[in-house]
Amino acid sequence: MEWRIKTYGTNKLLPEKPLNILDFILECFEDSTLKVLLVSAVVSLVIGLLKEGLKTGWIEGEAIFGAVFIVTAISSSLN
Repeated sequence: MEWRIKTYGTNKLLPEKPLNILDFILECFEDSTLKVLLVSAVVSLVIGLLKEGLKTGWIEGEAIFGAVFIVTAISSSLN
């Protein structure tokens, strides 16, 4: 019996590491749609600032960032 324990180990499951909110948030960013939205937000922000200036050029990029934030917050809280 002891040779089995030495060879194969004990027959016990290791406890799983508890997940925190950061793990759920990072899991949300594995979605390719959110990655595309983040890239489009950055592009929109840069183009808006270059074309329209600081006064109104940031609005569309910030709106996309806001949408990504809302989706990520809801998705990570549901997990």
